[in-house]
Amino acid sequence: MTADLRIKNARIYTEIGIFEGGITIKDGTIQKIGKEGSLEPAVKDLDAKGLLVLPGPIDAHVHLRDQELSYKEEFASGTAAAACGGITTVLDMPNNDPLTASQEALRKRMEAASGRIFVNVGFYSAFPKVSDRSKAFKIVRAIVEEGALAFKLFLSQQVGGIPIDDDNELMLAFEAAENAGVPVAIHAEDRRELMKAQDVARSFGAFSPRLQRILKKAEISAIERVIRLASKTTARIHICHVSTEGGLQRILSAKKEGLKLTCEVTPHHMLLSTTMARRLGSLSKVSPPLRPYRDVKFLRNAVGEGLVDIIASDHAPHALSEKLCESMEDAKPGFPGLEILLPILLTEVAKGRLTITRFVELTSKRPASIFNLDLQPHNLGSLENGRPANLVIVDLKREERIDPSRFKSKAHYSPFQGHRTIGKPIVTIVNGTIVMENGEIVSSPGIGKILRKQR
Repeated sequence: MTADLRIKNARIYTEIGIFEGGITIKDGTIQKIGKEGSLEPAVKDLDAKGLLVLPGPIDAHVHLRDQELSYKEEFASGTAAAACGGITTVLDMPNNDPLTASQEALRKRMEAASGRIFVNVGFYSAFPKVSDRSKAFKIVRAIVEEGALAFKLFLSQQVGGIPIDDDNELMLAFEAAENAGVPVAIHAEDRRELMKAQDVARSFGAFSPRLQRILKKAEISAIERVIRLASKTTARIHICHVSTEGGLQRILSAKKEGLKLTCEVTPHHMLLSTTMARRLGSLSKVSPPLRPYRDVKFLRNAVGEGLVDIIASDHAPHALSEKLCESMEDAKPGFPGLEILLPILLTEVAKGRLTITRFVELTSKRPASIFNLDLQPHNLGSLENGRPANLVIVDLKREERIDPSRFKSKAHYSPFQGHRTIGKPIVTIVNGTIVMENGEIVSSPGIGKILRKQR
């Protein structure tokens, strides 16, 4: 049987180690991983000499914008950015315009994405108002049956129908999500502490020690609250973009006690500090904010030691005019991250601070497991015969400097501008199709699939 694509002369990361040989792909599926002589001929050959084939990375924290926020990013531009960054699957956050917090809103968002995406996309939903227990379970389950892979809860501001200061409402939301079989991802910053921080920033400046203490407390107290509430349920809780030593320490303690808790760290929180934020000003504004070097170093070491579950970009593009402001307060928080996630992590590999095995766990295996994407029919997270052909081919030695002017995202800026990287995605294959080659999109949109929670 003739395959559609044959990857030759490759080093391939598998569950049992790095294998030298090739891969044949047929009808979007990995037909065989084997030695060169055992592979069927193919319509197209791809020579991967000197390169490493890895399972397709999953970025579990992405804001694709679109709809009324298309001026910031569109499904096509955001997923093109993902493909050029070597990412084959992204999970889209719900704080959109319109907000994704109902069956209808989720359905319309999926319809808007259909046929326009270069990589696979799954969707979060925010919680609707769910104060009555029986109705809450029914409404949340209906959203999941529509396709939501997870729910997102912001403790920093009101997004959706949950009164975020009410512990009983949060408990009900956790239980409803668990009943529907999906995790809850949480932006853990305490709203009341953030309100205090605004006043302190106006009085003492955006980088005052007093402000830094309050901002740290905002994260740590929110994480403590989540742990306290989650310990009373069987809900699966995922803490997004952990940015402080104290916050991660509390998560690690809770995990040791058996709590169903996972967490993520972003590249900017493990590499950039308040020193960089001072230099870049409003361009560096992000939520949670960049932290002092002690926190950065602790997070980076924790990632290398296997104490963090996943790395995610928190890709959050804005118009440049929304970032270049006279004051930090006026600037929108966030910046693009899809095209730099892998180069930055591969640089950590080159520096010996991260192993390839740990890289795969952080970017593929654990994200797939946390969000149920390693199960039928998705089968993401690893390279095996019979699984969907979602993979990235990387050059571990390619050296470059990050140049935002070349981004496929609509956002052409980055706090990592000029950052030297070692390691680069060379080819991205999504569902058996070459989508990106040598930094350019080489397919039409529509290759990516919309990933739904299975009923």
